[in-house]
Amino acid sequence: MSLRGTGMLITFMDIAPEDELEFNTWYDGEHLEERVRIPGFVAARRYVAPALSPKYLATYEAKDLGVLGGPDYQKALASQTEWSKKVMGRFVTPGRLIAGHVASVGAGRGGHILFARVRPAAGKEAALKAWLKVHWLPATGKRPGVVAAHVMETDPILSLPLDKDGKPDRSKPAVPTTFVLLVEAARPDGLGLALDAAAAKAAGAEEVQAGAYALTWGLAKSELT
Repeated sequence: MSLRGTGMLITFMDIAPEDELEFNTWYDGEHLEERVRIPGFVAARRYVAPALSPKYLATYEAKDLGVLGGPDYQKALASQTEWSKKVMGRFVTPGRLIAGHVASVGAGRGGHILFARVRPAAGKEAALKAWLKVHWLPATGKRPGVVAAHVMETDPILSLPLDKDGKPDRSKPAVPTTFVLLVEAARPDGLGLALDAAAAKAAGAEEVQAGAYALTWGLAKSELT
């Protein structure tokens, strides 16, 4: 399995063109390393898809879900730097998901990914989860160029949106359970065919959102000095 933990924080957002330079400078120069240094976090990766919205995507791998609901991460959320507050306040339609690992195939890490959010219809959670594990995942792992694929399941409470100070907004309703699919590939061709929305809906999905992204860079805790 190419994931380095069983918990994952996933963030995505757009940013206005006039704020993009500072946004990327902040992300690459402060934020990614700051998050990887949190106890229990093990790695992070940034992605971009210039033609999509959201344009920017990041994944943060943690030892387990407990880390993402634990005191060290909560402390980091409650003590954002002034630069972080400034830049985060400029995010456009930001999203945030915290998910636990369900199943994976393959090994290694690809420079291109398909990122998909698959929301089950009411009462279809178990059926959709079974289809993803038994049918979709093995078939996807055999696709040319695919090095690994993963199914994650969101935690509704941990995935609450953040307020303007970067802390979980507990006045918001819990986020509906969603399955997050990550397909890692050595090349981008074919990623658009890695998930058949019609087949997913026949298996119990109510909504399917997917897009292909390219890796900009990643950082593992083992690489920190």
